[in-house]
Amino acid sequence: MSSVDSPPSPISESIKMHLLNMERLTGLNCKEWLRNWRLALGIAGKLHLTEYPIPVPPGQVIIKGSYDESEEIRDLMLSTIDPEFRKDFESLGPYELMQLVEKRFQKPVEEERTRIFKRLAECKLKAGSSVNSHVLQIEAYIGELDKHDV
Repeated sequence: MSSVDSPPSPISESIKMHLLNMERLTGLNCKEWLRNWRLALGIAGKLHLTEYPIPVPPGQVIIKGSYDESEEIRDLMLSTIDPEFRKDFESLGPYELMQLVEKRFQKPVEEERTRIFKRLAECKLKAGSSVNSHVLQIEAYIGELDKHDV
C-alpha cells in the first residue's frame, strides 16, 4: 500500500486524554484553551486541520481521511467547550471553530483585562481614606485579573 492510500494516523490516546482533561472553554480562558489545542495538535501532527478550512466543493470527492480526521478533531474540541457555548460551534469544522473562538472570546477578554489594569493603575489612596479599604480594593482588582489568567 502506498503512503497516499494509507489512512491517517489516529490521534494518540495520551493526547486525547490530555485534551479531554483540560479546562473547558468558558470564554475567560480562551487564550489558554487555544494554546493547549495548538500545542496538542502540533504534537499529533494535526495542526494543519485548524490552520485552513478543508474545502469540499459541491460535486467533488472528499480526500480520503481528511474529513474523518477533521470530524474527530471537531468532536474532541466540542467536548472541551462549556455546554453553554457548545451549540454555537457544532456545525463548524476545526478551522472555523478556532476562528470563531478567537473572534468571540479573545478580543473581549483582552479589553476587559486592559480595563482592569487601567482601574488598578488609577487606584490611589485618597486622603483620609482607610488603608484597609484601599488594600481590599486593590486585592479585588488583582482577583479580577487572576480570573483572566493574568
